[in-house]
Amino acid sequence: MTTEHNHIFKRFDKDLEKLCGQVELMGSEVTKQIKLLNEKLTSDQTKDFDDVVENDMSINALENKANKTVMRLLARRAPMGKDLRVIIGMSRMINDLERIGDELVIMAKTLAESEELPDCQTGDDNITLTEMLAMAVNLLERALLAAHNEDLETAQEMLEKGLNHQSSYKRRLDEMIDCIKNSTTQNNFQAALQSHSLNRVCDHICNICEHTVFIISGEDINHQDEL
Repeated sequence: MTTEHNHIFKRFDKDLEKLCGQVELMGSEVTKQIKLLNEKLTSDQTKDFDDVVENDMSINALENKANKTVMRLLARRAPMGKDLRVIIGMSRMINDLERIGDELVIMAKTLAESEELPDCQTGDDNITLTEMLAMAVNLLERALLAAHNEDLETAQEMLEKGLNHQSSYKRRLDEMIDCIKNSTTQNNFQAALQSHSLNRVCDHICNICEHTVFIISGEDINHQDEL
């Protein structure tokens, strides 16, 4: 994310750049968390998810630092226009990235308690948690790249096609949920929690795209479908 112009107060420019860097670092760490969780699923030690839980502390620490930068920018500089939108949008992204981290912790803990990995068979098709996590990584990376490049077209396209109820991610998730409902295995409760977390991860990625649209265009489309 870049700023439109240089300000009289060079400290403001530095703090704004610092905030954007903090959000990008946080996004990178959350992306690594999803990849780490997926790697754990495909390793021989599938019960060891401690790293995922412990790494969330680093994400929380990044959140605290970024929020302090937000407060400093708002309190000291009274920003307006595009600068204010960047700060507000970044603040919202910080919250959504932290929430994604929380959902990954929930998944890690439920996976540690499961006797077997969630694996849904629907006809000849096999839906796995590793497939869904790989799709989530792709969506998050695209959303973060759109934010970094101030790419309004990509952010809007993701909202209209990549993250809606007809998207491939949502369709596969719905199939997984239906499979879990019809399953008689002992891990149904844990699998339901995992599918709920996958759904929430997608919701937060959707929010990140909405924040990008807000920063660039000034249009606040948060919860627009609910109006």
